[in-house]
Amino acid sequence: MTRDTTTGDGPAGEAATVHLVLQGKGGVGKSVIASWLAEFLMKCAKPVCCIDGDPVNRSLGQYKALRAEKLDLVNHDGLVQRTRYDSMLERFATENAAFGG
Repeated sequence: MTRDTTTGDGPAGEAATVHLVLQGKGGVGKSVIASWLAEFLMKCAKPVCCIDGDPVNRSLGQYKALRAEKLDLVNHDGLVQRTRYDSMLERFATENAAFGG
């Protein structure tokens, strides 16, 4: 997951874009696609924040240059905690500074 904050044509002169790379099945290239997207945005001088929410294989976090944050969506019993996901979305919506904006 990446978040790209750029100057845009909105009323406040700023538009924020959130890119999500999601798929329930493993091994389909989510981390590779997310890393390519983040690298492209970084090369375009866009501030980027990567978040790795994979409970099994934290591949995105292995790309050290991306400084991906770990998001624990699953509790110790293996159950998805919706409130953790909700708090991440809330963060996207309200905390521009946390994402380099």
